[in-house]
Amino acid sequence: MSKDLAKPQAIACYGILKFALNAVLKENRPADKAVTYYFKNNKKYGSRDRRIMYEVVFSVFRWYGWLKEIIYLHTPEDQPDFLTLSSKTLSKIALSAGIFDGSIEAALMEYWKYELNVPETLCRTIQSVFNEDEASKILSFFGVSKKISYSALIPEWAHEKIKQTLSTEKELIKWYQTRPPIWLRIQTADTEKLFKEFSKNEIQYFSSETVKDAVCIKNAKVSLYSLKSFESGFFEIQDIASQVIGIVAGAKPGERWWDCCAGAGGKSLQLSSMMQNKGRIVASDIREYKLDDLKKRAKRNEKSNIECKAWDGKALRSNKAESFDGVLIDAPCSCSGTWRRNPDARWRLSPEEIEELLSIQFSILENASSAVKKGGFLIYATCSVFDEENSLMIKEFLKNHSEFTLESFVNPLDGSSTDGMLQIYPWMSDCDAMFVAKMQKSS
Repeated sequence: MSKDLAKPQAIACYGILKFALNAVLKENRPADKAVTYYFKNNKKYGSRDRRIMYEVVFSVFRWYGWLKEIIYLHTPEDQPDFLTLSSKTLSKIALSAGIFDGSIEAALMEYWKYELNVPETLCRTIQSVFNEDEASKILSFFGVSKKISYSALIPEWAHEKIKQTLSTEKELIKWYQTRPPIWLRIQTADTEKLFKEFSKNEIQYFSSETVKDAVCIKNAKVSLYSLKSFESGFFEIQDIASQVIGIVAGAKPGERWWDCCAGAGGKSLQLSSMMQNKGRIVASDIREYKLDDLKKRAKRNEKSNIECKAWDGKALRSNKAESFDGVLIDAPCSCSGTWRRNPDARWRLSPEEIEELLSIQFSILENASSAVKKGGFLIYATCSVFDEENSLMIKEFLKNHSEFTLESFVNPLDGSSTDGMLQIYPWMSDCDAMFVAKMQKSS
């Protein structure tokens, strides 16, 4: 891409950056939905333009904890006006993000370096949260006098919550600053045909050494949803950490399970595969529209043992008590374990929201647990790294429910033994962070 071609590309990035910053940080809208809305209303951009603009937006949110210092030089810190940021300021933000991240189009980076007269020696890609001195030099060139720290890359209030479970948070923040790969769960015995299509489309892949059916995809140049193998139900997109939850549940053919916070149904589909399409899975969600997607996915995957039913999260009627061999609660949570995949989410979440979630989580545990048969299993999971949503929640629940005890299981990622609870971190398998607890009801 020449400088002449890079200029309109840069202008396009300024427009979407201002829109996305305002939508996320002022209106509290998820970045992916904001970007989708922007493209829907700006149809002049082709697929390549959209990909480049998408990368710029998410790189900026990934490094916003540092980049906000540039923004504050040009708009009030307490009430920043993102829509009035100049093209020059946006160039500084985007170029800095590209240097920190290493993922932005090279020609765009060259254009911004030229426009801002930035020396080449300042533009070595950092890609490390531990190189705070180098990052400070870059921001200093743009007028930021403050020395920055890795700790600014997550909200200030989050540090204490993370330190409850980790002796050092540096490693976690380092992983937060990298993009996770796509993980698939294979649903076909004809893997030769599947991998042949991957190779034909130049899709790089490798299978997990420890989790059966988990395949990692990197640098896919085509949409996985467009593949014939996807339409045929050969695979589902599901992070390997999420797949661990289903494995821990251990559903067996002929059993009856309740996935009570099913959402779009990734774990319901996994349980169905484990049960060989035998038995029954009831998939529920308070957001009934979410189940529409599961119905389509189940049909595509020829899963006939999934029944979708709405549930409002309230206590069950007596005739529903002890009616399931297993209950899976993938609880609504802070989603702090997905801050790699959704970097904007860390800037939209507040401690007050977490307090509300804690109440919801405990209520769901209380109400759904009554559906577990004697001898059956209760599985509780979140995509959070905060102890109060995870192990502390389980300990509080067990204090009030002596009929349940933790059931030890093997960590599917490395074969180590657990006490019935497992916190998954990104470094365990280049994945999202998740938590899972397995409890059994006394006979």
